[in-house]
Amino acid sequence: MARLFQFLYERRIAVERGFFATLVVVLFADFFVERHEAHFFGDRIYDFWAIFGILFTLALIFFWKWLSRMLLEREENYYDD
Repeated sequence: MARLFQFLYERRIAVERGFFATLVVVLFADFFVERHEAHFFGDRIYDFWAIFGILFTLALIFFWKWLSRMLLEREENYYDD
């Protein structure tokens, strides 16, 4: 497992480009997929759920990063007192 992570880390730019290429393919594929009856308002809008997922994931990342700083981060001299 460590070898796999090392391999991916050494090729991180290629991995990142691969992920973005996959994202673009999925977004464009939504235009060619047959749509069935819409159950939610987002079902009528092309790429709504993909964009919603990306934005919600980014919001969760920033929220948990902020929360972890508020709860876990301490001052430099916290243990010196």
